[in-house]
Formats: sequence, C-alpha cells, structure tokens
Amino acid sequence: MSNAARQAGEFCWINLLTPNPDHDREFYARLLRWSFREIPGMGYLILVDGQQAGGMFPNFVPHGPSSPPGIGVMVRVENADATISLEGTLTAAR
Repeated sequence: MSNAARQAGEFCWINLLTPNPDHDREFYARLLRWSFREIPGMGYLILVDGQQAGGMFPNFVPHGPSSPPGIGVMVRVENADATISLEGTLTAAR
C-alpha cells in the first residue's frame, strides 16, 4: 500500500470486529506483516507499510450489546451518489 490516494475500485479501508483483538493482532502481524497502533480504550489502527489501512476492534462493550465478529471492507468509488443509485441493480455473478 502506497502513500498515494487510492484509485476508484481499490480497497481503501478495512475494519475487523473480533472477540480477541490481542490474539488476532498477532495472527495478522505474522500472516500479512501488518503492524498496529493502539487507540486507547477502543482498539487498534491497522498499519500496512506504515500507512493507516483500517482498524481492529473488540466486538463487545462492557455494558452493552455485542456485535457478531466480522469484517468491513471499503472500496473507493469515483462518485458516491452515482454508486448509491445503483443499489438493487447489481447482482453477483455465479
């Protein structure tokens, strides 16, 4: 991942929700060579080649509802309004 702005169609951000961020941080560091910077009281920034690429957060809060573990991947688009207007018209190839 470079310092340059992402182009349309490129992945630009990832969020991971996990029940064990400390374990998963070690896993992704070994597997993908990601590094992390703590966000005190929240989770971690994901760094790829020293650049911010996402976040890793616990999927629970001490006194509230939990979310299921998951991953959110964001893709850059040229025009958000035009992309939203396609809602319901795109289908996945099988």
